[in-house]
Amino acid sequence: MKRFSRIGLAAVFSICIALGLSAVMHGFDLNRSTVPSEPIHLTDHNLVDFISQVQMQNRISRVDWTEPVLIIDLKWPEEAARSTLYDDYAQLLSNAFVQTKNVDRLFIRALEWREDDRSELKEWLQADREHFFMQDYADWTNREITSEGWIKQRFELKGSRA
Repeated sequence: MKRFSRIGLAAVFSICIALGLSAVMHGFDLNRSTVPSEPIHLTDHNLVDFISQVQMQNRISRVDWTEPVLIIDLKWPEEAARSTLYDDYAQLLSNAFVQTKNVDRLFIRALEWREDDRSELKEWLQADREHFFMQDYADWTNREITSEGWIKQRFELKGSRA
């Protein structure tokens, strides 16, 4: 009898751990955005909230909003992998053009930061809403194309590392 109660307790405990891990792992998909129910009208009043919800690997050093143009400067540490920059570009593009109504142009500048706290412009991405295709976005969201592939295929990337 004791043996069955131990087995039952172990089974219940195992199920609880599995359910908990499942919920935690579901929240770890940081590389892809989800489409909101209704795109927002970006303003000076909601800009900080909008930018802070973008899941990124590199830090933002500056944001400038002059409707309809959004300019974002990224701090790109010299030791950071190039793939992180492409992932951040994709996140910013998807948020700017899918989750807003009024961002028509997006400029992202990658500034390489050094230990001495100096920066150097390495590259910049220029994108506009008319070149943002929902099918490309869907392919990226469904992992049918990489961030790098999407950026290079569809958007203008310039600079010393482009």
